[in-house]
Amino acid sequence: MPEVQSDECAKEEDQDNGFDVSSPAGASALIATSGVDDVQKGRARATYRRLAPITKETGVRPTDARPRAICLDDAQGAAHNRLFDWLRACGGEVGAMAVGTVEELRGLHAAGCLSVGDTLLHVPTALLVDVDVAAATAIGQCLIAADSGLSERALLAAFLLTARRDGGFWKPWVDTMPHDFSAHPLFYGAAELSALDEWSEARYTVQAVREECRQAHERILACAVDGAQWSGSDFAWAYACVLSRAFRRDGRAGSRFVMVPVADLFNHEQHGPVQASLHAGGFRVSVEEPITAEQPIALCYGQSPNSLLLATHGFCLQGNPWDTASLPVGNVCLSLSACPDEDALADILVNFDSLSGKRAALVAFRDACLIRAEVLRRRSASAPPTAGGRQIASIMADEVRILERHAAWVEPQLDSGLCR
Repeated sequence: MPEVQSDECAKEEDQDNGFDVSSPAGASALIATSGVDDVQKGRARATYRRLAPITKETGVRPTDARPRAICLDDAQGAAHNRLFDWLRACGGEVGAMAVGTVEELRGLHAAGCLSVGDTLLHVPTALLVDVDVAAATAIGQCLIAADSGLSERALLAAFLLTARRDGGFWKPWVDTMPHDFSAHPLFYGAAELSALDEWSEARYTVQAVREECRQAHERILACAVDGAQWSGSDFAWAYACVLSRAFRRDGRAGSRFVMVPVADLFNHEQHGPVQASLHAGGFRVSVEEPITAEQPIALCYGQSPNSLLLATHGFCLQGNPWDTASLPVGNVCLSLSACPDEDALADILVNFDSLSGKRAALVAFRDACLIRAEVLRRRSASAPPTAGGRQIASIMADEVRILERHAAWVEPQLDSGLCR
């Protein structure tokens, strides 16, 4: 989910609060715990400067080509209607939108035409669930008393599991959460895990998230709190909910995760037509561009590569302009951006400096890209025919395109004055 900035921090910096859909900070916002960061930082690599996204590569459909939303079945529709009614009864506001499926994904779409400035959603502060809310419950207090070092995600997962079991106030919200996370990396089997390339960013982020979840579960079991002895699969379900549905809020008090009922139904789009903000009264989503009836409505989750999207949300995007490709060179792994540029030349020459001359270095880089692309092409063809396997194959296919783009970019450089 995207980052959101607190109102007090925004006032201090004299800028609008809310999500910054153009900031590259979103690329690191999705995974904030030390487990994932340590794994990624531990890899020796050079990262090329990323250019602004190119329209042709965003993968966003033109407005006139948007798919139509399909209504949910009666039981699902009733559950989401109860959620909307609950939110309104608690002082919130739900605009002209409905829940449906678009290309087999559940999400929100416009129930009528919406104009710029319309409020699409308002969730009052009392319904925002962060670590303080989770810690205030009976289970939360017992867990913290036994282990004060439990992470935010662990406590939020415990909160969701307790609410799912006990019902009560949060039941209308928890009832609409996904029941099936079989395509999420937390539920990968041996076939999916072995399909991940050993040098890919996706492999390292997936491994880190799985290890983070396992350790969180073990620490909660070690607390020996009655009512908190959940199975591994149940805890993984709750952890996947937190990973894929919690927003990141930055403020003067630091950064923390916050879960927002109804807002967690928004799917991802690189250039969505709405803007979200957090203020003293709660969480608000406003219309930034005119929206037509039945048009899918999405938020931008940040400028994130597919490795992060897969590890946290369980999906990836074809033609993701913020994606990267891994290129192993000796004991170093270069991370190539989706769009090669001249600034990348310096990194190339540094990592191929054992060769004599710029031309030899560029030729070696080009050949390494093409060899790596062929390796990934073969691996993607053998990925398992599961939902997770298809996502992994899609990531590798995008890496192939990036590598081939870099190889093609080198060709004119060989004939330029840079190599003389």
